[in-house]
Amino acid sequence: MIRRIGFIVLLLIFVLMPCQGADETFRSLEYGFSIDYPKELKVIAYGMDSVAGIDEPVLDIYISDTMDVIISVMERNNRALDDFPLLAQSKYEDDCNLTLLKTGEMEIDGKRSITMDLLLDIQGEEIRTEDFFIQSGEKVYMISCRALGDKFNRINQTYFQRIIMSFKTWPVDEKIQDNLPGFPVIVGEAIWSSPALADIDGDGKKEAVFGTNKGNIHAISQDGTDIPGFPISLNDIIRSSPAIADLDGDQEPEIVVGCDDGMLYAFDSNGSIQSGFPCKTSGSITSSPAIGDIDNDNKMEIIVGSLDGGIYAWNHDGSYVCGFPLITNGEVWSSPALGDLDHDENPEITVGSLYVCKGLIQCFGEYITGSSGGRIFSLDENGSMLAGFPKSLSETDNIGYSSPILCDMDQDGNMEVVIAGSFDIYVKTSDDNRDDFKGFPRKVEGNLQDSFLAIGDLDSDSRPEIVGGSMDGKLHVWLWNGMEMAGFPIQTGGYVKHVTLGDIDGDGVQEILGGSTDNRLHAWRLNGTEVEGFPKVTLDDIGTAPTLADIDGDGSLELVAGSDDGQLYAWRISDKFGKLAWPMMGGNLQHTNVANT
Repeated sequence: MIRRIGFIVLLLIFVLMPCQGADETFRSLEYGFSIDYPKELKVIAYGMDSVAGIDEPVLDIYISDTMDVIISVMERNNRALDDFPLLAQSKYEDDCNLTLLKTGEMEIDGKRSITMDLLLDIQGEEIRTEDFFIQSGEKVYMISCRALGDKFNRINQTYFQRIIMSFKTWPVDEKIQDNLPGFPVIVGEAIWSSPALADIDGDGKKEAVFGTNKGNIHAISQDGTDIPGFPISLNDIIRSSPAIADLDGDQEPEIVVGCDDGMLYAFDSNGSIQSGFPCKTSGSITSSPAIGDIDNDNKMEIIVGSLDGGIYAWNHDGSYVCGFPLITNGEVWSSPALGDLDHDENPEITVGSLYVCKGLIQCFGEYITGSSGGRIFSLDENGSMLAGFPKSLSETDNIGYSSPILCDMDQDGNMEVVIAGSFDIYVKTSDDNRDDFKGFPRKVEGNLQDSFLAIGDLDSDSRPEIVGGSMDGKLHVWLWNGMEMAGFPIQTGGYVKHVTLGDIDGDGVQEILGGSTDNRLHAWRLNGTEVEGFPKVTLDDIGTAPTLADIDGDGSLELVAGSDDGQLYAWRISDKFGKLAWPMMGGNLQHTNVANT
């Protein structure tokens, strides 16, 4: 509709949908304004070029086949508000022919606003435009509504007036800052797949590998661009987080990831599908795959869960491991852990299952016997259940995305299984004669069933601590004996779904990192205070694990995370750092979910 040239800035595209009678708010943390827009307009982060007549566009609300609302921000530089309509007219005249229809004034957000109605001729198209100029401190906001002349009607004016009258400004005291050059990277859809940082193309530097809700797999280099062969387009949402390992012994990494289309995919470093893949299940794969040699044949196997209730294991060539899948009576959203529970020198497969009621008689019977909660399964390399498994949570507790972590909690040489249920944190023994580890389960007020835990020795006492966020906005730290660490839980700004651990300031003590539903990425010390330079800010919720690594080999530590705003963020956070106890989802690139403390 409008000729667009020049540089890339931020765009939100709003697609007209059936009315739902509610509003949502967009806040520009960088430029200091907010607008309430009708909820029926779906928000998608995207890319935008400059537009005719405007020098500094920062937001474009595009209502399909109807109109554009373009917002720009200019420094006042001692100029009067009345000067800006004249400056805009001059800019318009540089780009197109115009007819000034009328000018006026009104009050918006308690501030004087100058209005200007124009008819623009852009390459033979007549564009009707209404511009508003609002001063707030040392900034002037220009809000421009545009539509083709024959489409400027009541619908345009209704949406435009709603947005204009809800426009708010405030002093800018929060900024999206410190991102690496080329970041944040706009990918266009929400990112729920936690990034893995690995050298995919052999250049000695790490790429960020992740999936999007659009069904794309990206491999973003340190300059913010995809490496050759990426992105890869799949058929559905990707919630699963990629695991990375050399599957075929060619000394090059492969990328393994599940998809909501029920397929498990494996790609080489050039983005080509591996022979024997994809592998099919009968349900969506929200689980993140784990990779390991479960049968001691010096070859890698891939293990993942599916919403069809299956626990699947494939060989490196895509063939089934004998004895798999094992079909549970629930759904497997959880991601597997691979560790040696029975001292046979082979890792066992441990995974949680969401309890699903399948009929009145079954449900009643399982409730009476106390087996109506989530379950923990542990299987050997042949798909056989270990003695003492499955282990059940209480009948009020279930297991969603929460995934088991294997850890020797009491340093006795035996692994325990740590997992979050709906309202309790559990530590189960691997002993078939004993179920709960001493001091557990521990009751939690906020729901935990979709929370990803992390385990590490936070305070250098040679004992592991368990860290996790609950849906009531609290961050918990449990000691090995079930007690909460002094000063915890602390109240955060929102739900922290994923946590990672690392000594990011080189003081010998682990910090806790987590993205939140308050569009902040936090880093907490063990006294509950934020590390200097945190929180980091994005434009929407953060539902991925904040991933730590030196991505460019310069000795500095970087932090990478995806956001619901459809952007991948990367910050350089430290030139002096120590041990990274749990730097990514699953603890490592293979997602084995084993804590070594």
